[in-house]
Amino acid sequence: MTVSDAEPARLVVMAKEPVPGKVKTRLVPPLSEETAARLYEAFLLDVLDYAAAGASESPLEMLCFVTPDSRSRWFRKHLPGAWRFRTQSGDDLAQRMVHCFGSLFEEGPAPVVMRNSDSPTLPRSLVSEAVTRLQSDQADLVLGPDRGGGYYLVGLRTPRPELFEGVTMSTASMHEETVRIATDLGLRVHELPQWLDVDNEADLRALEEELQGDAEAWSRCPRTVRLLEELDAG
Repeated sequence: MTVSDAEPARLVVMAKEPVPGKVKTRLVPPLSEETAARLYEAFLLDVLDYAAAGASESPLEMLCFVTPDSRSRWFRKHLPGAWRFRTQSGDDLAQRMVHCFGSLFEEGPAPVVMRNSDSPTLPRSLVSEAVTRLQSDQADLVLGPDRGGGYYLVGLRTPRPELFEGVTMSTASMHEETVRIATDLGLRVHELPQWLDVDNEADLRALEEELQGDAEAWSRCPRTVRLLEELDAG
């Protein structure tokens, strides 16, 4: 089977409702809880819109796994029409990721690529590279490392709960531990270029530097750019 003949891969974004005090808490301070929630909302909607705008280039089934509940009025109002949404399940991030991958692979064998909502300047080309590597059987696992030791993207050809259950999540060793477990399992790992994941104040400053004078990056995240400009002006 060629890549063009393959079933469309599934692209997943895990999302939280942007409630002050519940999202981007490592940015408080310097931001207030309300501003941090606005920034998360801008990131998320930019990521979802940008992915949906590229659907014609690379057909993908797009799913947003949300919390606290898919019946949330916010998600029903704001989620772009190209996306389907489901409720996350699990007590922690590892369990939620296992549930997400497992439930989708139960529905069919097409690869699943999960990307974050905290890298608003991430180009579609890196998601496409992950999909191509998995669909063409060149890799079992694709990882996109971030600058903080985690990863902004993880893609799989088959369910591998060990990769999440055996890793200390959201730490500086997360990417390293995942690669080690994958190697022990004999998985073929393809690594994408490192990209910025905005978690803390230093990351936010790095994002602002990345956006300075880069019209292409601006085009990927217009809401984020407008909010940062508003904050700078204030």
